[in-house]
Amino acid sequence: MRAEVPQGVTYGDVTGLFADAGARVIATDIDEARLAALCEQHPTVVTVAGDVATPEGADALIAAAGNRLDVLCNNAALIEATVLEETDEALWDEVIRVNLTGPFLLSKRALPLMLEGGGGAIVNTGSPPRFVATAAGLPTQPGSTVCLG
Repeated sequence: MRAEVPQGVTYGDVTGLFADAGARVIATDIDEARLAALCEQHPTVVTVAGDVATPEGADALIAAAGNRLDVLCNNAALIEATVLEETDEALWDEVIRVNLTGPFLLSKRALPLMLEGGGGAIVNTGSPPRFVATAAGLPTQPGSTVCLG
């Protein structure tokens, strides 16, 4: 299966591209209303509400994959626009927890399942501002999707 992904697409757009191409897609978000809206657009998508930056949330999402996982797309994020001198340690810790620990936990849990199935792909996404450190703000990154073939 091959899906062309244009630039500037949203989490729902990417999920739809995989679902429309025939993939079994499992999507997660901490916002159940956002998941419900995603299911309205793409009824075949399976959803798991939870926080993938916790071991329990990552375990629940990977468990929903069953015995096969072809693609993991790490796309979860906490976006807080603030200036460095106004950023407290609690906010910093939460940004790191969501934007780095979440993808780590999911990737660590997905890899054994992928290897058992003969391979797979882990895709880590981000937006251009995430890659440019500026004095005016913190890195940003857009909700999380697990896509299965």
